[in-house]
Amino acid sequence: MSAALTLRSMGVKGDGVTDDRAALEAALRQSAGQPVDGEGLTYAVHGSVHVRVAVNLSNATLLQTMGRVDTTKFIRSTQNTTTPTVVPAEALTQMVNGVPLLRYDGVATYAEDPLVTGSDLEAIRAMLNIRTLFIYGTEKQPVSVKLNRVKILRGNHPEAGMHSNSAGLYLVDAAPISLKEIEITGDGKGAGLYLNRCAKVRMDKLSIHDIHWAPYEGDVMFSGEVLGRDFGWNNSPIYDFDERAGHFIRVRVQEQLTGITIGNCEDVELINSRIERIGTRVDGKFLPWQADGVTVGGVKGLVMRDCVITNTWEGIDLTGKGADGFLQENIQISDSFSYGFKYAHPQKNGRVINCTSERAGFRSFTIGSECENISFINCAALETGVQGYWVRPGRASNGIAGFELGFDKTRSPRNITLKDCRAENVQSLETLEFGFTTSDRARNPELNIRLINPKITGAKIRAIDGFKQE
Repeated sequence: MSAALTLRSMGVKGDGVTDDRAALEAALRQSAGQPVDGEGLTYAVHGSVHVRVAVNLSNATLLQTMGRVDTTKFIRSTQNTTTPTVVPAEALTQMVNGVPLLRYDGVATYAEDPLVTGSDLEAIRAMLNIRTLFIYGTEKQPVSVKLNRVKILRGNHPEAGMHSNSAGLYLVDAAPISLKEIEITGDGKGAGLYLNRCAKVRMDKLSIHDIHWAPYEGDVMFSGEVLGRDFGWNNSPIYDFDERAGHFIRVRVQEQLTGITIGNCEDVELINSRIERIGTRVDGKFLPWQADGVTVGGVKGLVMRDCVITNTWEGIDLTGKGADGFLQENIQISDSFSYGFKYAHPQKNGRVINCTSERAGFRSFTIGSECENISFINCAALETGVQGYWVRPGRASNGIAGFELGFDKTRSPRNITLKDCRAENVQSLETLEFGFTTSDRARNPELNIRLINPKITGAKIRAIDGFKQE
């Protein structure tokens, strides 16, 4: 086979109109990892391109053309203000204005929401599981992936997809991976880029931007006033589809979208990249609500360097099974709705150097009680809380802080160092409540928690709370 392969030479049209999905699948399978040039053309695809071999593709744009599926007739309960059936029963905390306030594990169902069957079920499943380019191997035989100057346009249907199962580029059981000069944009739930069970991942000059989600058609989008006042931004109900049961259910909202999701991977590097404007529309305007920049869980060996993340719900969320062995350096996060840098669950053995969070809504840096062996060097929390999203009138404190170190009843962070870090509000002097805040338990010398040479400006309640300053 010739080394100078092009997609057109293998029967793919590339006119931006013809559905090239099947032809593109066949061409990439045929190439079996040899370099393939897309010649700078646009390849329209209707649905998901599935590839189970090595891929080496450059100079191509993939345009998702799948239309929306109107789910209104399957979501009939939006005006029902009676108490639904909730499993487990204790997960219903209360009814608020006729809708359920659910715990994280609660599932609410209504008798009038019908089963989805036949062609309707097939159409909904296709919409929910849309992965414009899906490359995957097996755990025992991962496939190599090399993409250079590839652009993926996810479409213009923000209600499409599923938060846990859709993406513009979806990679599973792949190694090694090289992604360079990749652009992903367009609407829908899920992720711009999703990686699971991958290794030896190198990502350079990614641009993931302007991706919006929306509730499924038939659901309601509450006003910003209601979301903040009645549900605290984090507890409103949303309809999701239960594929096993075959009908729509109501659950507590969680992040519906991420720029990048990285899970259960090893040896991952993300450099020189931008993630911008990931969110939804509330009251007719863009709002970075329930849509993270980067979500990481279960990763060993992570490097993130020289990246910009702006207008997301949480800039970077290290969560789930945690990250073991990570470096974050020269990362600039701005205009996060809630957190800039978040370290939840068992994050350990990390260094965070020269990183800045500016205008985070709630907390710029939050470090959870299970974290161990992490140092923050020369990091800055600037103008925290300026948007006012988390301010509740009449409260003595809203918990708005530059740096927070968390404790719980049974767990304590260990070996945490914050050195030469700044929490500064100069332009917005009324919003930052705490510069550095933690429990008094942080003073226990056995925990080795150190706050060295901090700088605080504009904290109206307490500059340093709980820490013993050095």
